[in-house]
Amino acid sequence: MKNNENIIVLGQGGQGVLKASKLLSEYYARIGKEVKTSTLIGLGVRGGGVYSHVKAGERIVSPLIMAGKCDMIIGLEQLETLRCLDYLKTNGYLVVNDLYIPPTTVSNGLEKNFEGDFNAIFRQHSENFHLFSGEQIIEKMDNKPVLNSFFLGVAARILKHDEKIWLQVLDENLSIKYVDMNMKAFMLGLDYGQGGNNEV
Repeated sequence: MKNNENIIVLGQGGQGVLKASKLLSEYYARIGKEVKTSTLIGLGVRGGGVYSHVKAGERIVSPLIMAGKCDMIIGLEQLETLRCLDYLKTNGYLVVNDLYIPPTTVSNGLEKNFEGDFNAIFRQHSENFHLFSGEQIIEKMDNKPVLNSFFLGVAARILKHDEKIWLQVLDENLSIKYVDMNMKAFMLGLDYGQGGNNEV
């Protein structure tokens, strides 16, 4: 990795955003980087937006990533990703799950449903846009809780992280019941993360 990396992991409650950011922080600590994190949780544990800032490197002062300073956004839900695009650097990476979950304000009839083209907006905002179908990944792995590990694998490949250290982090920070399936999802993410812009 380069000297400093700023990453935002985001999605809705119940998607594993917090776990993903904790694993990411542990990876950076393992390679000797200073790490600071900050997490904002929305209206509820499930259904509310969750945004986790992870800053790693040297001389990290604030845990918050400023607008235009984020190296990568890992977006597990499209609308929440859209809300955070201003954080991304001009040449930053945008790794997104092809999933839209209508917010409760839409479900309750307080706001209109989003009718724009998410992917067109993402492509305009970043030349390094990577789109993946979480639904297809879940079917392939036959397990929903591993989706965050898949996206960590994609991120690790793009950012040229150390695969062996990542596997150690997963092995030592996940319960025995889930470690194997998460490792498989992570490895699948490594495979999918190869190459340039892609949509799966």
